[in-house]
Amino acid sequence: LRAALRVAMEAAAEVNAYLNRTEPWKTVADDRERTATTLFTALSAINGVKTALAPFLPFSSA
Repeated sequence: LRAALRVAMEAAAEVNAYLNRTEPWKTVADDRERTATTLFTALSAINGVKTALAPFLPFSSA
């Protein structure tokens, strides 16, 4: 279980790094399509992290 939790937390950290790298808060004014793609990608990844964390947080991740 510890390994699975570690992998899920690493995935969450990768999503965070992706958002920091792509900076959608800066691109929203000039390139809304790129921002939309960035946010869609991040939200899709977050959904995967949520699924991975479900066994550890059954009531919080639903």
